Amino acid sequence: AICSLVDFSHFEKLVDIAGGFGSVLSFLLEKHPTLNGIVFDLAHVIKDAHEQHPNEFQKRNIEPNRYQFVSGDMFKSETIPQSDSYILKFIIHDWNDEDAVMILKNILTANKSGPPRSITVFIVEMVILPNERHNWFARVMDIEMLSLLNAKERTTAEYVNLLKESGYELKKLYRTDGPYSIIEATGTTVTSN
Repeated sequence: AICSLVDFSHFEKLVDIAGGFGSVLSFLLEKHPTLNGIVFDLAHVIKDAHEQHPNEFQKRNIEPNRYQFVSGDMFKSETIPQSDSYILKFIIHDWNDEDAVMILKNILTANKSGPPRSITVFIVEMVILPNERHNWFARVMDIEMLSLLNAKERTTAEYVNLLKESGYELKKLYRTDGPYSIIEATGTTVTSN
C-alpha cells in the first residue's frame, strides 16, 4: 500500500527508523530505483541483520551501494543518520506522547548541521479516523498499547498536535484499504550556533 500511495522518487535517501532487518526499506528501494536508504536500529538488531544471508536487500537484488545498516538509538539524536526523509512504521504507537515527541524532534536535531532544510517523515500507524469501519480494531489496539506499553493509537487530531509540538506540519494523510494510514509531515531543521 505504501508504494501505491506515496511517491518516494523525489527523495535522495530514506532512513527506516527501527527498521529491523530492512523488509520495508528493501521493498521501497526495489520500487524506487533512484532512492537510497539506511536501516537504523539498535546495535543488536543491526548485528542480527548483518548475519542474515541473504539479507532482505539481496533477496530483492538491490545494489549494495544503495543501502546500509546503521546502529544507534532514536532517543539519541547524535546517532540518527542525516537524511531528507524518514519512515517510522508501527513505531510511534509504542510510545507515550512525551517519548513520541522526543523521537520526532531528534530526527530534526540530527539534521541541524548545514543550512535550514525541509525534512519529511512518513508515519505508518493505525490512525483512529472518524466514522471508519476499521475503528473497532484501532480501539482494541489502543487498549492493548495502553495496558502493555503506556502508549496508544491516536486520532488524526492527536497526530496533528503531536507533530506540531515536535516541529512538523501535517502535509497529507494517506488512507489505505485496511486499518492503517500513512501520515506525511514536514519539519524544517534549525542550525546550531
